[in-house]
Amino acid sequence: MTSALGLAAACFILMAFGCFLYLRGESYGFLRPKAILAIKGGTTLLAAFLAFYGFLQSGLPAHFLISVGIAVCAAADVVLNLRFKLGMLVFALGHICYISAFVIGGGIHPLNVIIYFIFIMVILLLSGKLKNHLSQAAAPFLAYSFIIAAMFSLALTQPLLAALGALLFVLSDSLLFLRFVMTPKPGHHAAVMSAYYLAQFFLALSLMF
Repeated sequence: MTSALGLAAACFILMAFGCFLYLRGESYGFLRPKAILAIKGGTTLLAAFLAFYGFLQSGLPAHFLISVGIAVCAAADVVLNLRFKLGMLVFALGHICYISAFVIGGGIHPLNVIIYFIFIMVILLLSGKLKNHLSQAAAPFLAYSFIIAAMFSLALTQPLLAALGALLFVLSDSLLFLRFVMTPKPGHHAAVMSAYYLAQFFLALSLMF
């Protein structure tokens, strides 16, 4: 338990530093673009290593899928900056890994289905109100939203840390989406990335405690 706590604490500190360095590098341009991308994806990869350690301790297939999902998201971090819609697709693959892990680890409960359909209704309602504000086609955003809604709905019957990670993921993506429909306020990007890295950290941490 002590070694797991130490590893988790070290991962949190390194990810916090990675997030800080990435945001500062983007804002002030003291790092080359390739270095900024490496820091962005590498920070998420730290959570993937933590998750893989959790898998090695448990040997559970669901835990392996979560570690793979975080690693896929680390790749998506880089792709998103180069080709946004392709990055969304790679992120969707990461969420499919999470979905598979949650189904294998805990099955599908009536609560998951109810929450999913409520989530979908909210997404469709909001998309109808916001479609005129979007500068891009709404279909890719809707498809991605349906996938992350499934991930979040299934996470609600998982361990608390996994559910918290899923909630932070939804928060991060929601904040990111807002930049397409309104002018971002100062600190917006920092809030997006902080919530995102915390989401990945808590998903990884859920495999250890």
